[in-house]
Amino acid sequence: MAKKLWKAFSDNDLEELKSLSSENSKVFRKLHLIVDSIIDLKSGETKSELKYLSENYKNFEDLCKEVKLKYGVFGFGDLQVKNLIK
Repeated sequence: MAKKLWKAFSDNDLEELKSLSSENSKVFRKLHLIVDSIIDLKSGETKSELKYLSENYKNFEDLCKEVKLKYGVFGFGDLQVKNLIK
């Protein structure tokens, strides 16, 4: 399953990722949540949400804390957040 997931991710095959995420797996227990997040990121939805969120924060450090809470699955660092909200 890991090879199929990597191939779908590498090929940007979001349909295949979605399909694979519905399979039960003891190893990938929360796969559907991660795949949904990846799809949101690749579709630009996450970037739009981050831009909107950044408008409500004057302090970048506070924004990064909020991003870590809401989007922790991605492991964004401060430079990545800066690039996403440009």
